[in-house]
Amino acid sequence: MEYHLNIYGSDNTAEKEGDTSLKDKPGRGRPSDFDDQALLAAVEENESLTTRMLAEDFNVNQSTVVRRLKKLGKSLDGSPYEFSDNNRADRFRIFTEIL
Repeated sequence: MEYHLNIYGSDNTAEKEGDTSLKDKPGRGRPSDFDDQALLAAVEENESLTTRMLAEDFNVNQSTVVRRLKKLGKSLDGSPYEFSDNNRADRFRIFTEIL
């Protein structure tokens, strides 16, 4: 004997269609209208902008800006995504002083 607990009510689309698969389907989740290219252009135009400033300009959460920049391979905080030669030298010097 098999029992099913319906916690979503009888309007569950998957139940109506008989789809019990847990695989991702196209169009699931909240659609995004965020423009990654506009963010990238803003950062390249003025690299002194902070993620907070960008979040305010794009009317999104700061975490969204950080996540999108990471996806684009950009970083505004000197993280390992883009080390300059000076960054590398400074980090090497600091690490060797600590040891």
